[in-house]
Amino acid sequence: MKTVAIPTFQKRVSPVLDTCKHMLVINFKNGSEIDRESIFLGDMTLNERCRIFEKLGVSVIICGGISAAFVKILKRIQVRLTNGIAGDVEDVLSAYAGGCLDHPKFYMPGFKPNDKRV
Repeated sequence: MKTVAIPTFQKRVSPVLDTCKHMLVINFKNGSEIDRESIFLGDMTLNERCRIFEKLGVSVIICGGISAAFVKILKRIQVRLTNGIAGDVEDVLSAYAGGCLDHPKFYMPGFKPNDKRV
């Protein structure tokens, strides 16, 4: 099973992972979604957020922007990041499940295909 997290704002990918208030956590098995839950993060610190991710078994985070400090912390707990992503959460999830998330329509404004993803 793979657990994917996406920071959300309304029905879209939240622009900044570090300060998002809500996180959608989706469990996939054999490429199909089996369940999901919405987690309220409020004003948690980066370390508190990481403890939640570890507790939930998050292995992948799909997000917009992220600070270098948060990248370092997430690397320590071996969470794979796909950053620079924008769009409707359901569209992003469908693209992820279909292996086609690397399409320019999902890039954040100003993100270029040759920008380094972390």
